[in-house]
Amino acid sequence: MHVNIKADADMFFAMMLSRFLYIYDSFDKDFVLKYASQYEDYHELTQSLRIVYTLKKIGLELSHVEKVLELVEDKKVMVICGSGVKKHSNYDEVIQSINAFGVMLGLFDKEGSGVIHVDKGNYTNGFDIETGKFVFLEEFDLDMLEEITEG
Repeated sequence: MHVNIKADADMFFAMMLSRFLYIYDSFDKDFVLKYASQYEDYHELTQSLRIVYTLKKIGLELSHVEKVLELVEDKKVMVICGSGVKKHSNYDEVIQSINAFGVMLGLFDKEGSGVIHVDKGNYTNGFDIETGKFVFLEEFDLDMLEEITEG
């Protein structure tokens, strides 16, 4: 499935997906508790985004988010991030948000599933090499949501 969102909206879309996985209690609790214990802090961070306003800014409706979640819950899923993601000025935050969605789904622990970054180089998918734990995004610039242009 391809979801067409506005330019520079990737991070906010990924954050909305993670937020709704949490709200609907549809995330992979076993994986998250084992590898990403700060998930509640991340959910709190996603709450700084107003749902209706954010969805409007990124060019989606709630039904789009729900459709994506319906298609990916409890299934083998491969999220593919193309080279365009690297063009973001906040590249690290964008990638971390996309990976957080993968973590919430437990994709890193399911055969045939995962998050692939086409131009990742030595990127570790957000997992701390020493501890093996996922490190969630702790902050982001909310003003970046305002910079998404209509059109």
